[in-house]
Amino acid sequence: MEKLLSCIVPFLDSRVLIDNLFANAEKFPTSIEIILVHDSIIPLDERVLGDLRERIPCDLIYLSGDFGSAGTARNAGLEIATGKWISFWDSDDEVLMAGIEELIQSSEDYEVILGAFKVKRSDSDTEPRIYLPSRMNLVAFPGIWRFIFKHALIGDNRFNELKLGEDICFLMDIDAVNSKRKVVKEPFYIYKLDRKSTRLNSSHANISYA
Repeated sequence: MEKLLSCIVPFLDSRVLIDNLFANAEKFPTSIEIILVHDSIIPLDERVLGDLRERIPCDLIYLSGDFGSAGTARNAGLEIATGKWISFWDSDDEVLMAGIEELIQSSEDYEVILGAFKVKRSDSDTEPRIYLPSRMNLVAFPGIWRFIFKHALIGDNRFNELKLGEDICFLMDIDAVNSKRKVVKEPFYIYKLDRKSTRLNSSHANISYA
């Protein structure tokens, strides 16, 4: 059965991911599926997965294996994704699910939804800063997690095996720059800086995916 949205989440360290899923379990609508792709030959405890599936109302799919890179892990998720739309989340970030169904359902005439996002630091008490998509160059700042792609646009395209820059290559392969984009000024993603070696400012971004 086709879902509205497939959310593909590659991860290495399960602790933060599991905490995030439990904390936000009731916010996930039944119209989505979450595909967890664990880059490890040692799978998660079945009891943990069972507890998650009991708490989360949407479909939760789990894969594990020696994938070797975030791109390859995302490809594994793409192979089984049933969603009409596809998103790629970082495992330590947070997605603002309120209104996500309505946003996607109102975007039928588009191929890509490009969202604003918040940046949050755990070592700061200040309000998360909002970055508007109109200020971000797609090539200079790919930020694959701030996109929602129509599955048909992706087609048979896949991420390469690079550990740095694979998202830029993917965006070029699907010609995201020339796609029919819906730009959203209301954030639906919180990017957490405390767990990444990342710097952002209003005009450019330097990102390490290592």
